Amino acid sequence: MNYNPTAQTTFNFVDIPNKMMILQDRWGGHNKGDALGRSKLAYFLYGDPQFIEGAKNCWKRIDCDPDNKNCRKRPYYYQGYRYPTPEYYAKDMSRDHTTNTLCLLKMANDPFLDELANNVRWLIAESHKTSDGKVMKHRFTPAMWGWMKGLTGKKWGLTLFYFMSFIEAILYIIINNLCYLLGWISREVHQDDYDQTKMKRQLLSKWRHFWAGLTYPVYALQLYAWQLHVLKDNPIKRLLQLMAYPIIGRHHYLHKLMFNVGKVSKADVLGYKSMKGGRWTTPLNEINDRNVFILEREDWLEANVIDQDILIKFWNIRNPDDKIIT
Repeated sequence: MNYNPTAQTTFNFVDIPNKMMILQDRWGGHNKGDALGRSKLAYFLYGDPQFIEGAKNCWKRIDCDPDNKNCRKRPYYYQGYRYPTPEYYAKDMSRDHTTNTLCLLKMANDPFLDELANNVRWLIAESHKTSDGKVMKHRFTPAMWGWMKGLTGKKWGLTLFYFMSFIEAILYIIINNLCYLLGWISREVHQDDYDQTKMKRQLLSKWRHFWAGLTYPVYALQLYAWQLHVLKDNPIKRLLQLMAYPIIGRHHYLHKLMFNVGKVSKADVLGYKSMKGGRWTTPLNEINDRNVFILEREDWLEANVIDQDILIKFWNIRNPDDKIIT
């Protein structure tokens, strides 16, 4: 793993003034919208404390006016934003960004975790913009609220999270199998065999597109894997990890390692090639709706290759006697 916090020409690079990990896009721009998730990964991989500060700066304390209906007799609350710069100071944060913040703070054992968990509203965003242009409100789910409270030592929170997760796991195993069958969706292919010109959700018929849209999103499974990862090991956590196995993609090596299920070989890890498009948050089959391809630009791959590094990191966690040294 080669980490260079000053490199500015690599695919993933640090926005030094704002202490966030962002990435280049193929048109010369920078992707900041999902920087919280990328910064969480960067902190986990490289241990650079600047990402803690960057994530914390995405949350602003709002002092309450007595007439403010959002306060509910509290003196203040925290409102989150996707990025710690003024152009993102709109209520567009989603549950994903909130989860990534909490995971990072938990891994860092930062005391701001308790402060945030005790002073954040159920309503995360009043005007979150989705990828298809819709504007909607984003709220905590009961399971996510329980998980957050569980991170701060509330046993009732973990009980709620475990119970809801158990029910959801059963439902999604059934739903995914049904959708794959009725939508004629193929199993995930190896990255060398994936051709997005032939295998992409936008190319599906309305019937198949409908069933693809009902499957459990891979990015959501990724967040769930992180929620479990930051919790202490126990039999219930292990059961939930095992229950995730039926909905993990055949070549999704990271999920198999994070949930500690299935088979991943050392050759699978060493042979993985970095991809553009968030490989670990999308499947390589007809369900994918992103621009996903193997990166070939050498200057983009000189350092900070997060999707490769995270795979190696979890391989080493699961295989302490056969670590990959880079």
